[in-house]
Amino acid sequence: MAVLLCSGQGAQKPRMGESLLEVPEVAEVFARASKILNLDLPDLVLNGSEEDINNTFNAQALTMALSVGIGHALETRGLAVDAVIGFSLGEISGLALSGVLSVEDAFSLLMYVHILWMKHALSARAACLLFWELMKKQPAKFVRLL
Repeated sequence: MAVLLCSGQGAQKPRMGESLLEVPEVAEVFARASKILNLDLPDLVLNGSEEDINNTFNAQALTMALSVGIGHALETRGLAVDAVIGFSLGEISGLALSGVLSVEDAFSLLMYVHILWMKHALSARAACLLFWELMKKQPAKFVRLL
């Protein structure tokens, strides 16, 4: 029984996955994902700084492209996959590898999830800023709450 486990986002290091870009299936996934995301993923692998590749969205896109590309390469070379599982971000990769989502749909979903996350983060930041401004104007009220 062969099971593919797709990882969640982790720390990246410069040029990580560089040699895998030579694998045709990996290169194809990177090209398709780059088009959907409007982001040159191969260039990010080859020339991205540590800060660039560890940006949350970039790290997720790179991890997902590698997971899906490697999975396709293994299947092309005859690995019969019985199950695909994923952790966190890897759940989207797993949906692509299992055929539930196309590569394009999986990377579109990644964009959608990122936009929702950013919207939530901005809302949380706005709430914190509002709390700070109110606390500066009426500190006695907030000291009692704490």
